[in-house]
Amino acid sequence: MKTISYISAIVLAMVAFICIVSPATAVIQEMTFKGEVTNVDVDNQTLYATFTQSYGYDNGVEEEPVCGFSDLETAIDASSLALDPSMLTAIESGDKIIVTTLGGEDGEWITTAKITADENENVVATDVWGDISTISSVVDLFGAYDITYVTMPDCETCEGTVCTAVSANVTITNGEEVTSQTLAPGEETFVSGAESQVTIVFVSGQASSESCSEEAPMMVGPQAISNFIVTVVPVMVEEAAETLPMEEVVPATEEPVTSEEVAVTLEEPTEVPVEPVVTESS
Repeated sequence: MKTISYISAIVLAMVAFICIVSPATAVIQEMTFKGEVTNVDVDNQTLYATFTQSYGYDNGVEEEPVCGFSDLETAIDASSLALDPSMLTAIESGDKIIVTTLGGEDGEWITTAKITADENENVVATDVWGDISTISSVVDLFGAYDITYVTMPDCETCEGTVCTAVSANVTITNGEEVTSQTLAPGEETFVSGAESQVTIVFVSGQASSESCSEEAPMMVGPQAISNFIVTVVPVMVEEAAETLPMEEVVPATEEPVTSEEVAVTLEEPTEVPVEPVVTESS
């Protein structure tokens, strides 16, 4: 029994570690929170929010350990500079967001996702700024899209474990691969589907220095982080008959019938007396 309990403890610890550390190779701790925006300071390009939930291991009353959001004992007031100016117009006070921080609850925001509920009341993201890999297992994009990427390093710029990325190979899937493209910094790609259009901009990024060394030395240091802008726009499809005003249903060539005309048509025809024709005999 002791052996089984020991193994169970190890398994639970591993699950907790996987939930909290994403990706698994991250050296600097990444934490993910859910909360609400309390203020958008455009002049100082700063967002303020209150986090009420954190993402991680939560066994609860379930038999199997799960990863998910759980309420914080004490809400956390946090702030961060906007990763991109577009955040200051797309996000408003009262919006719900998911944020991944680097270096603890007071750390830098490396990912911010604006979230909402879809038609099935599932939480989905409509806009994402930052490193999309940190929340890929936390929240789905609207339209059930999944985005993954691999960055390529500029080996002349490496410092320790990271290098500047010269490009990112971005793959978009929706049950199956939709597209895969290589983007240089500043380039974008988009996909249009039945429910939504997804636009992805690769702003800038880092790549691991591991591929720049043939010997692949064991080196410990910060993880590579990249910056993307993902925008999901729902596609609105409307039937033409629904948008047609009622007054336009009647053809314009037909004149409306008045009540006087109806009354005339209902009157009995008037008999006209016929005079007999008299002919003179010769």
